[in-house]
This record gives sequence, structure tokens and C-alpha cells, in this order.
Amino acid sequence: MAITNHERVGKALEIFRGGIAPYVER
Repeated sequence: MAITNHERVGKALEIFRGGIAPYVER
């Protein structure tokens, strides 16, 4: 497969952290 499960989890975590960062910072 082109994208491994580890890569998918890492990408999802990045998006999750990027989306929640504004709420955590304030």
C-alpha cells in the first residue's frame, strides 16, 4: 500500500492538533 497505517495516524494527529490548537492556546 502507498500510505502506511503509521503515516495515516501521524497525518490525522497533525490535523487534529492543528484544528484544536486555537482552542488550547486561548
